[in-house]
Amino acid sequence: MRVSYARDTLSWAVAQALVDDVKNSNGTVEYILLLDKWFEIVSCQAKNAIHSSKDERLVWLEQEFVKYFLDWRNEVDTCHPGEEKRIIAKSTFEGLIFTTKNMVSLCKRLLDNGLKYVYLGMLTQDVLEAMFGNLRALMHRNTNPDIHQVSFGVTSITQRKSIKRVHGGNTTFEEKNAWTKVCHEPLLKLSKK
Repeated sequence: MRVSYARDTLSWAVAQALVDDVKNSNGTVEYILLLDKWFEIVSCQAKNAIHSSKDERLVWLEQEFVKYFLDWRNEVDTCHPGEEKRIIAKSTFEGLIFTTKNMVSLCKRLLDNGLKYVYLGMLTQDVLEAMFGNLRALMHRNTNPDIHQVSFGVTSITQRKSIKRVHGGNTTFEEKNAWTKVCHEPLLKLSKK
């Protein structure tokens, strides 16, 4: 799925159209507005960067966004056990919670350790996605590889230092070799407090 399509569908404009044109759409409107605000926060750029680990957007992500989904999950489990169609797909649910919590934790850690500001919109996993895409391509789309096949694939990619864009993939570094952006310098060790 293209993120831009999801972004356009789960937007303030669509929520307002539902309010105006569809009766009893309050729950759907609330869900759309929630995801619209989430997209707005996680795609922030330089003009609205996060400068503090106590920023209201981070607090909202932790206390309201995550709570909304956990409460929804709890309601389905207690009031409608076994009716999984009453909630978003399990992988989407887990992905939203995992991504949100880790993005907030990373942002706080960066800000608390000396970074002046963070643009959440600049966080990317494209190189990691390309690595796994190349690994799948090396294994000829084998959906159940054994440890030897994975080991060979990882060794092949790392020795050649060739992570290329996978045709039809969703990575953004185009035709350039993503490996050139990998730094081989060791990270600084944090002092124990």
